[in-house]
Amino acid sequence: MQTFLGMTNLETKLNKTSNDLQSWIDGNHLSQTVVSYHLNTLLHNIINERTKFGKVVVHAMPSKLSLKRRMLGQAQMIKVNAKSTSSLEHMTLKLKTKMNTNAFNVSGCCILPNGNFVVSNYDPSYLILIAADGKTENKIISIMQTIIDVTCVDNGTVAVISYTQKNIELISLKSWKTTKTISTSAPAICLTYTEGTFIVCLENGQMKEVRLEDNKTSGISSTVVSRSITELNNTLYSVKKDTNTIVCHKRNGEVLWTFTDEEILQKPRGITVDDLGNVIVAGVESNNVIAISSDGTMHKILLSKTDLCGSPWAVSFNNKFKYLLVSNDKDGRAFLYSVNYS
Repeated sequence: MQTFLGMTNLETKLNKTSNDLQSWIDGNHLSQTVVSYHLNTLLHNIINERTKFGKVVVHAMPSKLSLKRRMLGQAQMIKVNAKSTSSLEHMTLKLKTKMNTNAFNVSGCCILPNGNFVVSNYDPSYLILIAADGKTENKIISIMQTIIDVTCVDNGTVAVISYTQKNIELISLKSWKTTKTISTSAPAICLTYTEGTFIVCLENGQMKEVRLEDNKTSGISSTVVSRSITELNNTLYSVKKDTNTIVCHKRNGEVLWTFTDEEILQKPRGITVDDLGNVIVAGVESNNVIAISSDGTMHKILLSKTDLCGSPWAVSFNNKFKYLLVSNDKDGRAFLYSVNYS
């Protein structure tokens, strides 16, 4: 009985298992999956006919990264100086106009943007306005006593200083009158003007910067006592007072270079600078006009006594026309030259 009952129970389980297996077989659950690869004949041909699919090309693209290195900057500065030195070597003058200014105690001169000229006389004090062709147009008197220097502001205005008065006066070349007065703490001995700003050297040795717009005055820390002064790109060029020395210096007092050669330059007075940084100086006792390179290492005699027929006192350079104006000290003569660099 126990065997019979046990076989019946086993048969029931075997039937269920058989049914489950048949269901898996019918549903392909027990199928074996085989993955194979059949290569296309076209690929066989490509492999047999082609030895390579291509080549590797290496192209070096320039870097966009820019590094500013100190040594590179120094090299660029050397290059600029070399250019200026070269310009000095080829610098020549050609006389355009010889004129009689009727100024026999010259203290300064300047070239206006329109090509006209102004020459100042010390004692008696007056200004001479000269047309570009060399003909005297006006004599402006009764301005101020002992005019020691004159500088151009614009076509219709110049500024003058006095050796005895404590101010800068702006003079209209149309009305012949003072249009503005700027007070200074002491009498001045030289003056220059660039882009709205005066630099005035006082008799007591101080150097001041004065803004034309609002008369604001600030001190310049340079220890150089200038007898004459000019400026280019915030660099100052001075005739050192009571010496035969030319000094190139910054406003903060840093001296870039000095030039002294008493066989070449004696009693320098007028000073100007061209747009390449070549400094042009008039030597009163050496009776010449010389140019000094922008780095102070080279010089060249541009005019000698035979060219000037007297002692030059004042000089002025105009960047627009490349003109150099030279005015003699006592004989009333002035000379206008065109400056060439080739």
